[in-house]
This record gives sequence, C-alpha cells and structure tokens, in this order.
Amino acid sequence: MAWYSHTLALAIPEAQADAGADPRKLLDGSKRAMDRFVYAPSRNGCLLGQLGRICEQATNGENLYLLTDECLLKHEAIERAAKQLEALLNEIEVNPALVVEATKDPHQPTTTLLAEGFEPLPAQYVYPSDAIIKDGWVYYHSEAQVRHLLEQAGASKTPCPDGDDDGESLAYVFSFLKSHLSLLRFAAQSGQAVVYGEMNQ
Repeated sequence: MAWYSHTLALAIPEAQADAGADPRKLLDGSKRAMDRFVYAPSRNGCLLGQLGRICEQATNGENLYLLTDECLLKHEAIERAAKQLEALLNEIEVNPALVVEATKDPHQPTTTLLAEGFEPLPAQYVYPSDAIIKDGWVYYHSEAQVRHLLEQAGASKTPCPDGDDDGESLAYVFSFLKSHLSLLRFAAQSGQAVVYGEMNQ
C-alpha cells in the first residue's frame, strides 16, 4: 500500500524558536500563517530516499538536516546548514558521477507477478530507452544529464515539478535542495529561525 511523505520547512521569528517549543508543535501551529516555507510531498518517501542515496556518496552529505525527522535551526545552526547545502550542490556540480552511482539499480531482466487467484506470471522488465545497462547495473543518468538537471533546477516554495508527484526525479531532488538553501539564506538575512519536519500518511 502506498503512503506519502510530506516535508515542511518554515521560517519563524527567533523569539518563537527561543521559547523552546517542540519543532512538531511549531510546524502545526504555524501552518495557517506561513509565508516563507518549502513544502515537498512524495510517494513512499521516494524524494528523501533519492536524497539519502546521494548523500551516502557525497563527502558533504553526512548528517544533512533534511534527512532527519524534525529539527529547529537557529543562530549559528542556520549558517552551518546553508554552508553544507552549498557545499553539497557544488560537489554535485563538480563531480556528477556521484549522482550517477547513487541512482543506479541492479539489472533485473525478469520478475514474477503474483496476484491472488492467479498463477504466478513471468514478466520482463522494461527500462527507459535512454537507460544504460552495464556490468549488472542500470544507469538512468549520464554525467551531462546530471549537470543539466542541476543547472535547470530552481528554488520554489513548492519544488515538486509537474508530472512527478511520486518524487522520483533528480529535477525534484535538486529543486528541493535549492529551495531549502534559499529559505536558509532568507532566514539568516532576516534574523529568523527555520523549523523542519517530515510527516507521513
């Protein structure tokens, strides 16, 4: 059964953050009045799953706050988080091969479809026409494609691109990162804090 991951980040006054409220309560209590935010849903957590695999390959992906269930960033933590996102995006631009490796899948030519009331049915996997199958792996992107998608990605309050509600595309991942970097920069410049959390349903 499919489930949905919903991530939400808000810029809030530092006084509100300094009061010591739980991040989840801050998110719930600010939804009606939010102005500066980033909201990103995905099916079965695909968006964060993709980001997690990229971070495992990247030098600057360790302990990225976007992969935590919830957090509250204020004061120096805002600057540290922004610097890490900048470094991660720069690392991907310089070394897109890390994304190529992070998004590959084992090659599986066939599978068996199982359905109640029917005999098991063998089936053949059909991969995208531009996928590269090599040494038992399926590669979905070239280094040039990764760089192009990164360059085209922009910041938005709702970074989900048209046609990718599932959260499976690199375009979504890169827009997600740039959107959060933009929010962090705004918070740092305006003296605000950022609260972030993931909600599942």
